[in-house]
Amino acid sequence: VLDSNAASLSCSDVNSWGDEFDSWLCSVPCTPSAPCLFDVVTDPGEWHNLADDFPEVTKKLQQRLHTLQKSFWTAPELKDNGRFCAQMRQNGGFYGPWLD
Repeated sequence: VLDSNAASLSCSDVNSWGDEFDSWLCSVPCTPSAPCLFDVVTDPGEWHNLADDFPEVTKKLQQRLHTLQKSFWTAPELKDNGRFCAQMRQNGGFYGPWLD
């Protein structure tokens, strides 16, 4: 996994040993602060980021995503009832299920 704060590889270095399928190695990952926009019909491999060419579309889609994310379901956090480790040992590394 590439860290968004990490420096990306030089495209000239990648081009010297890679091929067209390795060009992603010298790209910066898409992030909320540096989003990507692709035309998946004409560019199904997502090679050409269009975010800078279409900033209004990028912003509109980010706003829509933010709105939709508010309704995403998130699994509740499991609380340890004090028997987690014992249950894992008893079940050979598996968490459950068990009955109280």
